[in-house]
Amino acid sequence: MATTTGSLSVSICRFALFLMLFQQATARAATQCSGDNLIETDHLVRDVKVDALFGRIPDELHRLLSKHRGELYRPFDISDETIAIGQDTAMSSLVFIREVREFLAKASLDSRFGMSRYDNISIKGYTACVTKVDPSECQAAFTNDPRSPVAKCVDVTVQVKAVHVNIGNLSSNLLSLARSNKLLFYSRLPGPLLAVNPTFWMDQDREYGTALVAGTRTNLFDLPAVIHGGISASQDTQLVLQMDGSKSIHNDLYSATTTLALLNAKRGRSVEVLALEGRFASNRQPHGEGVLLTNAGHLNGNVSIRGNGGPITKCSFGAGFRWANNRHIEGIGTVAERTLERAFESRMIADGHFSGGYMRGGVWFDYASPDYRPGSYRRLAAMFGLSREFSLPWNGCRLKDGRCSFAEKNAPAIGLEMIIGGGKAWGGVPEYARFYGGNSARSFLYDRHDSPKMTDLPDGPLIRSFGRNQAPGIYSTGGIAAVGGTAYWNFNVTVSLPIPAFSRPLIPPLSITGDKVPSCDQCKSLKDFVKNNVSEGKNLYIDSQAFRSLSRQLQADLALDPEDARTEEEKKEIEERLRKAEAAFVLAQDRFRPEADGIWREITPMVRYISDNANLYSVKPVVMFDVAHVLVPGATQQRPLFALGGGLQFTVVVAKFEAGYLRTLNRLPGDERGNFIVRMIFERLF
Repeated sequence: MATTTGSLSVSICRFALFLMLFQQATARAATQCSGDNLIETDHLVRDVKVDALFGRIPDELHRLLSKHRGELYRPFDISDETIAIGQDTAMSSLVFIREVREFLAKASLDSRFGMSRYDNISIKGYTACVTKVDPSECQAAFTNDPRSPVAKCVDVTVQVKAVHVNIGNLSSNLLSLARSNKLLFYSRLPGPLLAVNPTFWMDQDREYGTALVAGTRTNLFDLPAVIHGGISASQDTQLVLQMDGSKSIHNDLYSATTTLALLNAKRGRSVEVLALEGRFASNRQPHGEGVLLTNAGHLNGNVSIRGNGGPITKCSFGAGFRWANNRHIEGIGTVAERTLERAFESRMIADGHFSGGYMRGGVWFDYASPDYRPGSYRRLAAMFGLSREFSLPWNGCRLKDGRCSFAEKNAPAIGLEMIIGGGKAWGGVPEYARFYGGNSARSFLYDRHDSPKMTDLPDGPLIRSFGRNQAPGIYSTGGIAAVGGTAYWNFNVTVSLPIPAFSRPLIPPLSITGDKVPSCDQCKSLKDFVKNNVSEGKNLYIDSQAFRSLSRQLQADLALDPEDARTEEEKKEIEERLRKAEAAFVLAQDRFRPEADGIWREITPMVRYISDNANLYSVKPVVMFDVAHVLVPGATQQRPLFALGGGLQFTVVVAKFEAGYLRTLNRLPGDERGNFIVRMIFERLF
């Protein structure tokens, strides 16, 4: 315990130090826009950049913006209350922003719209940061310029703040773990990184020990194109390889799952996904006083149905067969049970929203026949979860001399997560199939529907003050008799408390409203711009999907220009090809519009939520309360278990660290006093 506590303290201290450094770095970055209020007209433009993830932008965009090098930077003309640059009636930074927006609107070939691979849509807001450059650097940059020596110049960075919405797993958007708010060009990311699509994290549990967890998911049909930086023509049919595994550092405990699924996915239609999957899982998990070794093969069919505007947004159904080799080893090393079994398994998982919160429900059923004993057994389990944030009163807008000013932080919100579950087994239930309570690796509210953790029937109730599968609920004079239960129920609550000083909004609340505003009702921020810009994202999605559905010849014909023709006959031919390509493009747009309408009905509330509530980083204390009961036939001493504890939750862009301790309130001799839980999650970078 001392070792665990010491490593926990070191981890928290290191993470807290990283958080403070991160906060200082972001605060310094926010003060670097020294030329935003520039009024002089004698500064040259040294460089125009776009702030993108990893700093990687397409070469075409770089060439487009580099042509402005050496231009006079034209700021807002206060005297005339007009803005001008050359023949273009706009200040320089607005011209640059418009060029970036137009480029993104036309960049249909960029795979950031790759719905079949990434299930990701970006809603964007645009600002610019103007930075005055040191005179010595200006002179060095324009040494060969006829106007040399040049002592005054500026750099302009077009900042595209993006809300990345995952439409394949809506619950992930409600996590405090937010994606980066930077513009993302999938075509500029390393091909192997896109192909592997890694996720990794760390768990800590009293019984399981410290575990390293990793996963990967990729569409094999897209793999060759992704590795070479291209775009696959495959839209609907996918061959998905998914691998997940965890290994305890301190114990000989592990889990490994490999899934290969052939599926047809079509976002926007009623039947969204049809899939046939084969899965192999090998596990060595704690099971009461012993361990359970399982090697299992699964063959399942799955269907995912999209809701039609009601509170239920998505339902997934799955059914199939399981062949398993189970070995239950007691604490003294004796094999208590060893058998092959065949089973039918099924599940239903539904996502929805209600009164500003996210909810999920699940039901699992299996019917199994072990070889070593006559008869069969059946198990049924159900779970319901709710996640919601309750915003506290917050003066988000102030008005001074007719100018709008917004609070630097999001409105503080108290987060609530609640889980209710229960299960029952009947028939000749072997000990290896009985229910054990304890801490769980399953994240019911946030795991994907097709995650192996979600497809398997729950092991038992969640009671986080016990190690994994360590609460059987039966007691005798000599201590715990680990024989498991045939029924259980649980109720769990986690409350997170805000600390606004230790947070930074994903979308900064920058004012985009001019002067002389009569009231805060007329004030608009970048958050409002992003939320109102959802419709533009839908149009871009329609254009992108329509373009990608065309043949390569039609895609090329859309770029034709009749003015490039050398003869009148050639001009007529180009005009005819262009007309046919544009007509095909319009038909494709009409075909994808109903799909986009269905998707946008679903993601619009998500965009509002993320814009107003998501943080780039935050620190939140959490309070946790659990009550659970495992019922064992014939046991004389049975009662619900109560646990209470707390901890901290750190979130930085794509990494989340949770640490806490729960103590059993009504333990009996032989019970565990409590359990340290640590979870560090590092999501994929894109």
